[in-house]
Amino acid sequence: MSSVVVGLLPLIVGAAVVPVWIIMVLFLLRSEGGLLKAVALRRAASRSARAGHAVGYIFRSSAESSGEGEANLIVSTLLW
Repeated sequence: MSSVVVGLLPLIVGAAVVPVWIIMVLFLLRSEGGLLKAVALRRAASRSARAGHAVGYIFRSSAESSGEGEANLIVSTLLW
């Protein structure tokens, strides 16, 4: 039973965090100049997601490569 809970833990945490964005946007929309702030928050979040996707792609492709040369250099540079 505990292995099921451990396996579902990322899903549980993700479901708990999702409403936070909605609440943040609603509070921003209620403030003065809220539309601009909410749009800026959304753009910053999407840029962060794209950057994380790019870094993940680099890590994945370097791990899958069979060569030891440049792939380790890229990973070492990013981890530094």
